[in-house]
Amino acid sequence: MKIKLNYCFIDKIKDIKENMGPLKVIRNNRHLYFKIDLPLWTATNLAFNPSIVRCLLILAFQYGIIIGSELLAALIVRRDIYKERAQFDLLQTLLKLRDINVNTDLELLLESQVYERHYRLTLNEKKLPILLESKYIMVPSHGFDGVIKDTSVLQEHVVGSKKYVLSQGSPIRAYKFAPANA
Repeated sequence: MKIKLNYCFIDKIKDIKENMGPLKVIRNNRHLYFKIDLPLWTATNLAFNPSIVRCLLILAFQYGIIIGSELLAALIVRRDIYKERAQFDLLQTLLKLRDINVNTDLELLLESQVYERHYRLTLNEKKLPILLESKYIMVPSHGFDGVIKDTSVLQEHVVGSKKYVLSQGSPIRAYKFAPANA
């Protein structure tokens, strides 16, 4: 059985663990900053300023203002909206993880770590090349006897999309046979 998500499992864990900072703001808004704002601002800046150096300085200034204003708003309100959203999403994921026999709680889930990554170039249904990312995550969970054990969870993701699939699995080791020297 596979669990379908629209967010990265590990990014949500990072959102809970980290304090509010510029990297957290960028990680949670990268789709807005790089797919919408960057091309629009670059085209506008290059239209009015043909100098590339000046354009890059203006872009850095614009991003600094946006990220700084979001950090200032979080400081004034004293709320970390990314942490609250991540806790809600991880609680929903926690319930879904039980469907694939990973019995864990939120405290143990926060101890999860990526231990291996694989990238594979494949073709999709339309015969276009896609890059498939596979992350193997070690999730601490409760066993049948109550002892905490590690369970391997596979997160698959097509790079550039917002669709993530979680399933239980571990990496396949490939052995290379070589002749023994006598």
